[in-house]
This record gives sequence, structure tokens and C-alpha cells, in this order.
Amino acid sequence: MIILAAGAPGVGKTKVLNSIIPKMENVSLLGKDDLTEDFLHSNPFNDPMSEDVRLSFHDPIYKSMIRNQTYASMFRIAMANAKLGKSTILDACWIGWLMDSEGKHSLARRLVNFFDYSDLRNVRMPILYFYCDDHRIVRKRLEERAKNDKAAYDRDWPKIQDNKSWQEQIEKEPTKKFPDLNLYRDILFIDRSKEWEGNEIKNTTEMIFSFLCHSGVKTLGNSGIFRDENLSDTVKRLKKP
Repeated sequence: MIILAAGAPGVGKTKVLNSIIPKMENVSLLGKDDLTEDFLHSNPFNDPMSEDVRLSFHDPIYKSMIRNQTYASMFRIAMANAKLGKSTILDACWIGWLMDSEGKHSLARRLVNFFDYSDLRNVRMPILYFYCDDHRIVRKRLEERAKNDKAAYDRDWPKIQDNKSWQEQIEKEPTKKFPDLNLYRDILFIDRSKEWEGNEIKNTTEMIFSFLCHSGVKTLGNSGIFRDENLSDTVKRLKKP
């Protein structure tokens, strides 16, 4: 499986994933933010003989090149693991990829132009979608994260610095579920409005495990990405000439 852990920044994906990963066999976790941080540094190994220059998340070079390179690396690593019989959880926002199934941001369009059909058809690609109906909770989480982490401050502060910026952020990457998510076949919705403790940890973990082990959901070759379209039809519709 290549498992997409999706949801708005600050909704609480990583906390859940860090809790469940130790309980899963043959599953690794790859976070976009961690990978991106290395791409932003000219000297990620902190070699004392070399100067380190770090680009900002808001630098034009990141937006035009590094962001796409990070996503590509995540998928290439996950596909390499899948061919070895290993599963990978890819922790990122993914909202821009999941919105508008016919448009330029479509997950399906990117996948069929990046991988061979023969590779895609042999994997399952479930989506764990984390959401929170109260965006004030998410904003508070981002504020706390920005206080304690320089990289998080660089990444998140412009989104939450004032009410106008925050409104623009939640319109771009909503903390709630949105209609396009209903197009996807293999998706589980996880409510992160509650505190992550006690029964919430237990119940959410059991729900995720049950979903990922569900035998009724087959590979992309048998079921496809969308509810009403098999993968071969998706490829024919979206593949570039």
C-alpha cells in the first residue's frame, strides 16, 4: 500500500500517525515537512567545513521547484517500497491534489503521468483523511507549533498571522471535509476535533487498522481511484498523448 495521510496543516495528522506506526508491521512513515526541510538546506548534514544556506518555505525557488521535487521523491520512495512488499504512509496536506478531479490538481492526473500503469495497478492507495470542523482549534495548534519550532514558524506563521491570512488559508486548504472527497473510493475520514488521549487514541487506532486491513478493497488495478471508474479508464481519460 501507498497510504496518503491527508488533511489541512495543523489538523493533527502527525500526532496520530506517530502513535499508530509502532503498532504496524512492514509500514514506514514519510513526512513531507521533514523531507522538505532537507531540500531547503544547502548543507543538510551540517558539515563543519561547508556553509549552510536555508531557503524559506516562501522562497520562489521552493514554490517553483523544491515543492514538486519533494512530492516526487515521496512517491518514488513509496513505490520502491511497494515493489518490495512494504507499505508507506505519506504524510502531507494533499488537499490541492484531491480537489477538482477533472482539473490540473487532480491526484489521478498526477499519478498516471508519473507512474507506469503496470506499477499503479498492483498497489492499493487508501486515503486517511484527517479533518476538524472547528478551524479555531486548528489555528491554535498551528500557533503552538510555531512557538516551539523554527521551521514550523517559517512554514505556518504567514497562514495565521492575522484573521485575513487565516481566512485565505482555510479557503485554500479547508479544515473540514469538502465534496470532492466523495469521489474517492478508498478513503477513511478521521475527526481530529477531540483531544488525543485515552479512548480517543484507542478508538481511532482500531478504526484505522480495520480500514487498512479491509479485504473488500482491492488494488488500484481492480478498483481504481474513483468510486465509479476503474484505473484503465482513468488512464485513458487523463494520460498525456
